[in-house]
Amino acid sequence: MGTIVPRGGEHLVFQEMDLRDQQQIVFAATGEVIDELIYTVHGRDAISWAGVNHVAFWMGDIEIDDNPTWEQIEMFSDRVYWSVTVRARNTRYGLSSLGTAEAPELMEVYDRDENGGKVPDPGRPGEYKTHLEPDPHCRRKALGMAQRNAKRAVMPAAVITKWLSYFKELKNYMDGKLSDEPQPPFKPKIVEASYEVKPKGPQRNEVKKPATMPGPPPTLTPGSKITEDHIRYKLKAAGYGAAILVVKNERKGFSVTPQRELLDEEHYFVNGLLMQLGATWTDEDEHGRWDLPTKVPSRR
Repeated sequence: MGTIVPRGGEHLVFQEMDLRDQQQIVFAATGEVIDELIYTVHGRDAISWAGVNHVAFWMGDIEIDDNPTWEQIEMFSDRVYWSVTVRARNTRYGLSSLGTAEAPELMEVYDRDENGGKVPDPGRPGEYKTHLEPDPHCRRKALGMAQRNAKRAVMPAAVITKWLSYFKELKNYMDGKLSDEPQPPFKPKIVEASYEVKPKGPQRNEVKKPATMPGPPPTLTPGSKITEDHIRYKLKAAGYGAAILVVKNERKGFSVTPQRELLDEEHYFVNGLLMQLGATWTDEDEHGRWDLPTKVPSRR
């Protein structure tokens, strides 16, 4: 895959952050594990695409509508872009917001010489020659960034500030600059779950206490045992809850079944997430199904 070329100007910082988020979106869809939750670009900190999904999972109140709106538009010298708009809802505060993003069908990549090096551009001192190539991930990039923008818009500023500080401390801890591991700003949302239990004797009623949603499950490594929590966490963090994808514990592993026909970009995105756990896709069932093993496969 070619390297996308950033341009200078006033938006350089934001363009670079968008480019890095696009790389995360593609890497996640192709099976890479994404752990970069924060960027620092030219002295400015920002939460990454993966970081926004992480915060959305812990908040537990953010939903993405199922039906994005797609259109093809022309911008910047008649280049064709895929534009998508999605709506996010914060059910706790009654907030909703549209998020939109665009990605070009043709991406700009560097020319390379016979040794793989970038070719200098004589007409632009200090820069390099480029050309356009079809981008097979353009729709996936647009959808991922639109979902990021929509989720971010319904997150209170105070929440973002706290998580940004936590991600910075966590990075310092992972780099060995802090001795004590920082704690997340708050616990995951409590899921109210009341169950009536049949009386075991005269005048006896029992009601179970509210259950607390567990935090992120332990990090998986090759050979680790997979649980339903691992699968649900990955899907919920990416905005796909039980209303869209149902996780079941089967005899020899797990299954993930779509509750509706997925769009191509949704299918490829989810497929990339589940491939990290060794999933395989089958066209059986009404809308197909992913089958997962009980352990993370070893990398070859």
